[in-house]
Amino acid sequence: MKTTLDLPESFANIDRVHHVIMRAEGRTGFLPEYRADHALLNSHFRDLVENTDGYSDDDLRDALDKAAVLRAAFDRIAGQYDAVLTFSVPGEAPVGLGNNGSADFNSLWTLLHVPCVNIPAFHGRNGMPVGLTVIAPRFADIAALQMAETIHGVLAAR
Repeated sequence: MKTTLDLPESFANIDRVHHVIMRAEGRTGFLPEYRADHALLNSHFRDLVENTDGYSDDDLRDALDKAAVLRAAFDRIAGQYDAVLTFSVPGEAPVGLGNNGSADFNSLWTLLHVPCVNIPAFHGRNGMPVGLTVIAPRFADIAALQMAETIHGVLAAR
């Protein structure tokens, strides 16, 4: 039984791939709001529409092609296991309602289009939950849900 899953070197630039795609989708996604009321739009969204990162159509095409290859590769890797587990966020959930936590760990799973189920697993120093994410290959949503239910049940019984 393997306890640590190391993704191959082909996954090394996955954060950049995700960034290029998200910026390009944001560029088109927020264009109507940009045209309707540019002055009221948050600067982050204006930057998306204005493509301040300077990504070209070739950059987007390369990122989309790379994402497609990585999706198939991850399916083959994850398909060898009942589930892939990772922390949902770095550390425990923040205290209070002013911050919903970091999304740093989510971009990988979003890009890969894989089902993810977040479950509370432990408690941190502030008494807030530390979450685990249960991940499965694409289209294995039911398996991910069933595994999350099983893992949550075991952890809750402790």
